[in-house]
Amino acid sequence: MNYSEPLLRQLTDALSFLGAGFLLGALYTVCGFFRRLLGGGKQATFALDVLFCLLSFAALFGASLALQNGVWRMPSLLAAAAGAAAFWYAIGRLLTPPLDKFAALIRAGIARLFAPLQRLSACLWRGAAAVFRRLKAARKAKAAARAQKTGKRAKKDCKKSKKTRKNTCKTSVNQV
Repeated sequence: MNYSEPLLRQLTDALSFLGAGFLLGALYTVCGFFRRLLGGGKQATFALDVLFCLLSFAALFGASLALQNGVWRMPSLLAAAAGAAAFWYAIGRLLTPPLDKFAALIRAGIARLFAPLQRLSACLWRGAAAVFRRLKAARKAKAAARAQKTGKRAKKDCKKSKKTRKNTCKTSVNQV
């Protein structure tokens, strides 16, 4: 019997999954760059983490189909995790600070590029808000004038009866 062939096959599979994990570590670093580029908010972090998980699953599933006929084996997954950890501790830690600075530079450039548009939109919103305030003030003034006019009319219609000393009004002032 030739025992070296299955051993060689297992070694090839382990190294293949180690390489796949190394590439997944690189993918995680790229996702981290885009997370910082988008501002690092909760939504961006969640979306990029979900994207990373889906791509990782697809890559490991494809590697499992190609190398092990679709059978998931724990040593293969551990080899992929070791490859990702190897990338992170060897290269990822070195790449993260320059990528952070590059993302900050790009964000600053985009902010500078769109600053005139932002100022224009702020100016337009201030103008629109002023127009709405003037319209609201005009409606209030019109309503106050209408209320005052109907109040005067109600006072004219209201007469005191001398006999009963009660108000007999066609329309009450309180109803207006």
